[in-house]
Amino acid sequence: MQQTLFLLIIICYILKATMESKPQLDAFGVIRVLMGIFLCLICVWLAIQLVFPGQTKIPGAEPSPFVFVLNTFSFQIITICFVAVFLKQNGIRWRDIFGFLNSSLWRVILFGVIGFIIFVPLGLELQYLTVLLIKALAGSSAPVESQVVVQILQKNPPLSYLTLIAISTIILAPVAEEILFRGLLYRTLKDAGHPLIAIYGVSLLFGIIHNNLVAALPLAFFGVILTIVYEITGNLLAPILTHSLFNLMNFTMLMYDYNFESLFKRFSG
Repeated sequence: MQQTLFLLIIICYILKATMESKPQLDAFGVIRVLMGIFLCLICVWLAIQLVFPGQTKIPGAEPSPFVFVLNTFSFQIITICFVAVFLKQNGIRWRDIFGFLNSSLWRVILFGVIGFIIFVPLGLELQYLTVLLIKALAGSSAPVESQVVVQILQKNPPLSYLTLIAISTIILAPVAEEILFRGLLYRTLKDAGHPLIAIYGVSLLFGIIHNNLVAALPLAFFGVILTIVYEITGNLLAPILTHSLFNLMNFTMLMYDYNFESLFKRFSG
């Protein structure tokens, strides 16, 4: 549900920007894409409530792997499908709008990996500092809730769920989220003459939409890194690679039950 609310916020930003200038990208078409995603997510959420009432998450209860997989796959597939329809209706090729031919494969790989290497130590430090800040403000005994996917993986789900989560996290999430955030939202706002809102607003939205207080600031910073990688290469495949490598690292660490605090201390010396 949180994703749909934040999508409405960004729709308002794009609409305001469209009224003020003439963007190179069809901003109203992007708004229709966002509205379509929003309505479909509402329908999915209602269907889960009606068809699988016993599977919905009760506050304080353990998250359901089934609901998580259904929600994440729905968001990712719906996003990709709506973008595909939008591009087809406007006669736009994927390689043109997202710059798939703008940089060589080696340049994409190089900057994709560099973005990942730069973010990891800084992101871990931001996450560690965020936890310290939360405990300082709310008390040292205050619980710090992990992301839903972290909670699920720590419970050793069945292999079928584990496989689906891996596909969603390492492949579909980077593709769908980079297409939506860097490919559409960032570019639309930037072309509309709002570069600061484009980079910082969309990055902040990227952090908030993951619905976790501890991860919000590090992921917002990650959004900035992904945007820089996109700007340097002009090719959306580069931030997709950075995003995928980061998710792969997280997934692998959770699979082997590696402690993030230990990794931070190793980086910080």
